Amino acid sequence: MPIILLQYAYSFAVLATLAYAIWRGGVPEIAGAVIMAMGSFLTPIAVGSLYPKWNSAEPAIALVDLVAFAAFAILALKSDRFWPIWTTSFLVPVLAIHIVKLLGHTTTGAALSNSQVFWAYLMIVSIIFGVRSHVGSGRAPAIQTRRERR
Repeated sequence: MPIILLQYAYSFAVLATLAYAIWRGGVPEIAGAVIMAMGSFLTPIAVGSLYPKWNSAEPAIALVDLVAFAAFAILALKSDRFWPIWTTSFLVPVLAIHIVKLLGHTTTGAALSNSQVFWAYLMIVSIIFGVRSHVGSGRAPAIQTRRERR
């Protein structure tokens, strides 16, 4: 499968998660989806390419992931939900991979990129789970239509 199709699929998953969080989630779910979307779409900008090489250390991607980690950690500390803890913990192996590469250890580009994507999809799943548990709790969405407010 061409890599561009995989990138489109991932971008669609991130945007669909963001839309779902805005539609049905509370403030923490919306914040988490925004953090995820910003990190996902800032990564190619930070590298300057839609196709990172992954053969060498990418300090710009590491910085984006570090900022996302800090944002999710703050969300986990401020929120009364448990899913931000999961999402924050999914970023730990991502940061560990960056550290390994920045220290000069060699890994294959495929292993590095696949591991980054694996954890990103788990983060998406945890945000969706957070929205589902918010809906199941009977709490109102953060953004309501006029009809829902009545």
